[in-house]
Amino acid sequence: EKLAQQGFTCVSPEYPESLAASYPRQEPPAVLDRSMITSQLVQNLQDGSWGINPTSFGIVGHSLGCGTALASGDDSWTRVCIAGGMRKLSSVPPQSPVLFISSTNDGAVSLSKMGGLSNFLPSDYIQLEEN
Repeated sequence: EKLAQQGFTCVSPEYPESLAASYPRQEPPAVLDRSMITSQLVQNLQDGSWGINPTSFGIVGHSLGCGTALASGDDSWTRVCIAGGMRKLSSVPPQSPVLFISSTNDGAVSLSKMGGLSNFLPSDYIQLEEN
C-alpha cells in the first residue's frame, strides 16, 4: 500500500511454466507463452486501458524470470534480476540499468556454471564480496 500511495503500480503475472502458479503447471508450448503474457501486460500499461499513465518502467525477475526481465522493454527500463542466469544480457540495450543479485554459492545459478563473470559483464563491473 505504501508503494501505491507513492504512485507505483506493480503487476505480477503467473506464467504457465511457473512452479508457484495458482493453476496446474503447463509445459511449453502452452496456449499462452511468457512473451505473449508479458507483451499484453506492457501494452495494457502503455495504452492506458487500465486507467494509469506510467512515466517509467522497471521489471524484476526471479530465477527463470530474469530472462523475461532482460528481454522486456527498451533502454529506458530498469531491470533487477534475482538468482537467475545472465545468458540474455547481450539482448539488453546498453544504456539500460541492470542490477543482478546472486549468491556465489547458489547451486543452480552459480558464476562457475555460467562460465564466470567475464563472459557476461562489462570490464567496469563491480562485484561486492561478503566476508
